[in-house]
Amino acid sequence: MEFEISPLSYVDNEASPEDKVVTRLFEEVWSWRLKTSPEFASYCGVHDDDDKLDDIGLEALKEWKITVEKFLERCREINTDAISDAAKLDLALLKEEFKTFLLACKFNGWCFPITFQDGIHNDIHLLLSFSKFEKEADFKVYIERLKCYPRQISQAREMCEEGIKIGYVNHMVSMREVPDQINSLTNNGKLDPKASPFLSPFRKEVDGISPEEMAELEKEAISVLEDTVIPAFIDLRDYLMSVYMRRTRPSIGCCTLPNGQRYYQQCLMFHTSTNLTPQEVHNLGLQEVERITKAMEQIAKEEGLGSNIQRFLRHAKDNKELYYQTEEDLLAGIKDICTNKIRPKLSKLFKTIPDVDMKITAAPASMSSAPVGFYMAGTNDGSRPGIYYVNTSHFSDTPIYELMALSLHEGEPGHHLQSMYAIQQKGMPAFRQYIEDMKYSRAPTRFSLHTAYMEGWGLYCESLGEELGLYSTNYELFGRYTFEILRAARLVVDTGLHAMGWSLESTKKYLIERAFMHEWFADSESKRYVTWPGQACAYKIGELKIKELRKRAEKELGDAFDVREFHEAILQCGPVPLNVLEGMITAYIKDTKNLNNVEDEENSKESD
Repeated sequence: MEFEISPLSYVDNEASPEDKVVTRLFEEVWSWRLKTSPEFASYCGVHDDDDKLDDIGLEALKEWKITVEKFLERCREINTDAISDAAKLDLALLKEEFKTFLLACKFNGWCFPITFQDGIHNDIHLLLSFSKFEKEADFKVYIERLKCYPRQISQAREMCEEGIKIGYVNHMVSMREVPDQINSLTNNGKLDPKASPFLSPFRKEVDGISPEEMAELEKEAISVLEDTVIPAFIDLRDYLMSVYMRRTRPSIGCCTLPNGQRYYQQCLMFHTSTNLTPQEVHNLGLQEVERITKAMEQIAKEEGLGSNIQRFLRHAKDNKELYYQTEEDLLAGIKDICTNKIRPKLSKLFKTIPDVDMKITAAPASMSSAPVGFYMAGTNDGSRPGIYYVNTSHFSDTPIYELMALSLHEGEPGHHLQSMYAIQQKGMPAFRQYIEDMKYSRAPTRFSLHTAYMEGWGLYCESLGEELGLYSTNYELFGRYTFEILRAARLVVDTGLHAMGWSLESTKKYLIERAFMHEWFADSESKRYVTWPGQACAYKIGELKIKELRKRAEKELGDAFDVREFHEAILQCGPVPLNVLEGMITAYIKDTKNLNNVEDEENSKESD
C-alpha cells in the first residue's frame, strides 16, 4: 500500500459532499471503538463510560471480529473515485487496519491477558492517570468502575483457559513476577486504605468536596474493594500459581506455539510494518551493532582509554559525579534537561511545537521492571498533560550522561512532541490521531500501534541531539550510542529468542557483552522480548527508514532542502505504516520541487 499523497492534504482541506459520507463512517467506527473500549476512551479524554472496564472475554472478541468484517465491507463499497486524496488515504488505512486485525485473529493474541509487563494488575496505575476526579460525580463513576473488576478478572481467567486449551500460553519468564505484583497491589489480600493505589484518588483534596463527603466516598470504595475486587484478584493469583503457571510453554520462543513461525512473522509485521524475515532483521542488527561499536570505541580512544569500551565503562562507574545520589536528584536533572537545555533549541529544527504541558514524574513503584523512561500522551483539550515517567528505582545505576538521549526520545522532540502534534492535527480522523498505548501483549490481535513510526521517530530524535549541540561531552555522546546499540542489539536477540532457538541466558550474555548493559537491565530487557515478540525490533527499523527518507530528500532537493519542513512533513503524516510514510514523503519532495520551480519561473519573469 503506497500513496504519494502530500502530508499537507489536511491543512485547510475543504471536505466535499462525498468526503463527508466517508467522514461519517470514520466517526461511526471511532464511536464503536470508544464504546467497546472504555479504558481507551478514558485515555483519549472521553469520559462517557468511565464507569466501565473493557470487555476482554472470548465472546467480546467474536463480536469484534463480526463488527470489523461488516465495517470492512462498507469500506469496500465506497466509490474512491469521488473522494479527495486525503479521504482515499484515510479509507485505505482503515481498510488495512481492519484486514490486519482479521488476519491476526487466527493468532490468538487475546489469550495473553496478563503478564509481568501489562494486564489488569498493572494497568490500574495508568487507568487512574487517565480518569477524571474533579467533582463528586467523578468519584461515584469511579466506584462503579471498581465494581467491574471481578467480571474482567473472570474474563482474563477465561482467556488464559482458552490459551491452555489451544496451546497459546506464555512462558514462565513472562509470568513469574505476576503473583508478587498482585500481592503488592492488594497488600496480600488485606486492603490498606492508606497505601492502596485503588484509593489514591480519595487521598487528594478536591474543590467542592468536603473532607466528610470524601470520607464517605472512600468508605463506599473500600466496601467494594474488600467485598469483591480484592478477593477476585487473590483468586486470580491463586489460579495463576496453581494452574496456569504449571501449563506455561516449555520453550521460550514463540515459534514453538501452534503455527508459531507465522505468529512471530505476524508480530514482526505488526510492529515494523515491513515484510522483513527474522533472518533479515537479525542480520541488520548484527551490522548495526558492529557500526555503533566502532563509534563507541573511538570515544573511548579519545578519552585515553585505548578503544576499550569496558574500560571506559569501568572508569565512568568509578566517577560518582556521573551518577545522581537520590531519586529526587534524578528527577530534577531530567526536568532541567527537558526545560532548560532541549526546549530552547527546538525551533532550530521544528516549525510547529505543540503548546501542551509535559509532566515529568516518577513511575509507580510497582513498575520497577519498566525501562528507565517511558511516555504516555495527553489529551487534545489539555485536561491531561503528556506524562514522561521516570523509573527511579535504579537511579544509582543510571548514568547522568545517558539522560540527554533518553529525554530527547521520551520528551521533546520525541514522543511528546510527535504524539501531541498528531492529536492536535486538524482534519485528521480520530482513529489516526490516537494510538491505544496499552495492552501490548495482545499483539498482533489488536488495532495498530504503528510501532516503527512511533519508536523510530523517538530513536531518530536521539540523533538530533548532535545537530542541536546537546551532547556537549564525549560522555553524553557515548550515552547516545549506548541507547542506539541497545536498539540494534534488540534486532539480534528478539529474532534469536523467537526464531533461532536462543536461550534466555544466551540473550542476556549478548546484551551484556555487545550492548554493554548492566546485568539487572539485561535480565529485564530479555523478559520483555519474551513477552512482547517483535515489538523491540521496530525502533531501529523505523529510525533507519526515517534517516533514509531524509537522506533522499536532501539529495533530491539540494539547496531547497529545509530540515524544518522535512520534520513538519514527517509529523503531518501522523502514525502510519512505513511504506505509507515513504509514499507521503515522496509527495512532499515533489511538492517542494514544484513550488521551487514556480518560484524560479516568477523570479525569472521579474528579472526580464
